[in-house]
Amino acid sequence: MNKGYKERNEGWMKKREQEEEEDDEEEEEEEVEEDGKEEEEEEEEIRKKIRKKTKKKYK
Repeated sequence: MNKGYKERNEGWMKKREQEEEEDDEEEEEEEVEEDGKEEEEEEEEIRKKIRKKTKKKYK
């Protein structure tokens, strides 16, 4: 009786660990995507500032 319970518990634990690893991988992918978007937004803001400054110089 204890063997069956122990095996079932180990199987459940392995499944749980696998699900947690998959969740962690998904979170990392989302973070990378968010970081990429943030970097693009920052670069675009910098470009806009530079354009404004150069327009003022040439007017």
